Amino acid sequence: MDNSRKCLVPQQEQALLQHINKLIERRLPPTREIIRNFALSKVIDAVRHHANSYLKYRLYFDLLHEKMAQYNIQACNTYNMDEKGFLIGILGRSKRIFNREI
Repeated sequence: MDNSRKCLVPQQEQALLQHINKLIERRLPPTREIIRNFALSKVIDAVRHHANSYLKYRLYFDLLHEKMAQYNIQACNTYNMDEKGFLIGILGRSKRIFNREI
């Protein structure tokens, strides 16, 4: 199959194959329409998930920029932390500060 026309990621393809196998086990031969509808539902679910994730991040960063403007915080005074980074105001032996140069 031409990859430019491929709509499903490998996990979705696997779910589709499992669905087809379950239909066959139940002696319900899958039609093209059944397969198409199942695949379409997987694609729609993925699009909804990504749209919801995007909206959550968009709201977070809108609020972040609003607060930076409100308190006059410059971008050069912000820091990117991950789960191994440090937490302001919390002391402990296991906390570490990382400086990663790009």
